[in-house]
Amino acid sequence: MVMDWETGEERAQRTYCDSYEAIPEMGGIACDMWGETPDCSVNNRSQCTESAGCEWRNKQCVETQEQEGTACADQPNERMCSRLDNGTRGCVWSSATESCSDPHPCTIEYGTDRLCSRDRSGVGPCIWKNPVAGGKTCTGTKKCEETPEGWFVRDRETDEMVPCEEYVCVKNPARAPGQCLPQGSEPTDCEALSKRECPLWNNCAYYKHHEDIDDLPACMNVADSHRMVCEDADKNSCRDVDHCTYALYPTANKKEKCYADDYQPPRPDCNFTNTLGLSGKSMQKYCTKFFFLPGDSRRYKQTKKQPVCAYADGMCVDVAQPYEYAG
Repeated sequence: MVMDWETGEERAQRTYCDSYEAIPEMGGIACDMWGETPDCSVNNRSQCTESAGCEWRNKQCVETQEQEGTACADQPNERMCSRLDNGTRGCVWSSATESCSDPHPCTIEYGTDRLCSRDRSGVGPCIWKNPVAGGKTCTGTKKCEETPEGWFVRDRETDEMVPCEEYVCVKNPARAPGQCLPQGSEPTDCEALSKRECPLWNNCAYYKHHEDIDDLPACMNVADSHRMVCEDADKNSCRDVDHCTYALYPTANKKEKCYADDYQPPRPDCNFTNTLGLSGKSMQKYCTKFFFLPGDSRRYKQTKKQPVCAYADGMCVDVAQPYEYAG
């Protein structure tokens, strides 16, 4: 509704008001000139937003309409709540009460995780809700390597090196900014959160390898992290808990993996090399390059980073390790 300055009466805004001024004696905003209906016939977002009286909605350029229910409390879900700008830092959605409210002093006062956790103004206690990641955009060719002649990658079909563009990934801006919220806004049951929602809360942890485990949730309360399965956990998740260790056990796997703290790798059978009838340099080379496991005639390659067998006094013997083998 707008005020017609000629009649002093309110009337529906049928057309876009090109200019307006405040007329105190009429108690509000009055249009001093009625313009023509804005031209919103363009089909391009950027042109639409630049056109006076138009807005881009549902993939169409339409005439700007007066919005109802612009109070924080009127927003029915988190998406609409976070999008509403009330002139400070936006409205706040509470996962605990599933309601939208005006921003708490924590939200108004602090705009970063560090300031939020410190709460030097004493408006808290406050907790930080992480921003919604915007993903990343990558250009170039994977496995493209730099050489003195330029960037090249091996063609799978011809097995020849062909020119390529360096593979570069750039993080996109966050789809939704982080927020400093009053303590108690965080969800109490992390197991009910989706894969997208879980990483937003510091009291929750998402374990991707749990997606394939039926009786364990992928999103868990950090307080329940002792339930996390060590096997197949990623490096960060493994190091964040006390009951797992991220280590290299050459007799178990040639790469570093996550293991339970009480895990013991299989013992190598270095003596098996002594029964192969090798001697001299052949024995030394074979012993330092390969190892065997008990009851397994298959040979495994040793790693230079952490060998398990060594040649000493004409014999292939075990290398002392900072851990104990099983058995």
